[in-house]
Amino acid sequence: MRPVGLVAAMVILLGGGAGNYFRYVERLPEHGPDFSRIPYRAGEYDGEERRFSDASYQILQADTSTLRVYHDRAGHRYSLFSAYFASQRYGSQVHSPKHCLPGGGWRIRSLEPFPVELPNRGRHIVNRPSSNWNSAAR
Repeated sequence: MRPVGLVAAMVILLGGGAGNYFRYVERLPEHGPDFSRIPYRAGEYDGEERRFSDASYQILQADTSTLRVYHDRAGHRYSLFSAYFASQRYGSQVHSPKHCLPGGGWRIRSLEPFPVELPNRGRHIVNRPSSNWNSAAR
């Protein structure tokens, strides 16, 4: 084999080995998020912590999560759910609720942009499902 071919073969083998290593190696963070730092009162919204059923948390298998329900003075309700997974296994990835919820039997009838003011962060636009979304399985 010529020296150029040998060098090329070595580069391919080393690159493939490194790629395969990084594909399966897991880097775990030192600590997860502290959802208790999310305020229960934000502007005109008051919130409270809620829970899904224990069976839901067993299926989810998140390391930590929060489910908050906020309401304004007019009585409108807004829910916030966030789950944290310290590790993502190979082949899985962070995914959108647009895919996750329908995969779990839920039907989202519509989403609309909703502005949220965050302290020291400014205004952000998030997706808000319409108030008429439900479980397709029920």
